[in-house]
Amino acid sequence: MQKEKKNLIIIHGLAQKKKQFNKIIASLEDSYNVFYFDYSCQKSLESQINYLLDFIIKNKIEEADFITSSFGAIIFRIFYSRRNCVVGGVVEVGPVNQGSKILEKVFKFKFIGNLFLGKIVFDFLLNKDKILELELPKNIGVIAGNKRFSFLFPELYITNLITNAKNSDGKVFVNETKFNGMSDFLLVNECHNNLLFNKIVIEKTKDFLETGHF
Repeated sequence: MQKEKKNLIIIHGLAQKKKQFNKIIASLEDSYNVFYFDYSCQKSLESQINYLLDFIIKNKIEEADFITSSFGAIIFRIFYSRRNCVVGGVVEVGPVNQGSKILEKVFKFKFIGNLFLGKIVFDFLLNKDKILELELPKNIGVIAGNKRFSFLFPELYITNLITNAKNSDGKVFVNETKFNGMSDFLLVNECHNNLLFNKIVIEKTKDFLETGHF
């Protein structure tokens, strides 16, 4: 008898597209019904949290594991504070768990910030301390990168010019990904925009969702 598939919800990062998750989805779709939550960076943070809550109801999801990427960890954190009964295992890839110095510096350049980051980031920065005080579940595995540059993603050079990005993946500092109580932590020699394509990240994400450890 074929085993019933579990549910998996993917929450992307700022300006990320579904195709960036194709390899991770392919590695998990035999075991999961995969749902991709596509929020808008140009709308308010509150409206997109409500959108996720409606998304859960519309798709009749009673329980799910989660994969978040980058800013998706903020969406997840607020969602968890309102609907924690839905959440199973969680893997956060390059997450923002203690704020983001680079994000704050980039947003000071108003045109760049509004064009590429949007209202959702403005809302987060305005309420950062309150949001980061929200409790997270203990069954979270965090994956961070520590490679600052990539020839494939030249925008990473911009953030390195704006601030000293040593000990970061080019966009998120390693120490910013961590939080007290996380189940496991994995550091990969990869830049932010390449983490989703990295074979180790894909394999270890699958391992954590199956076993609770990387």
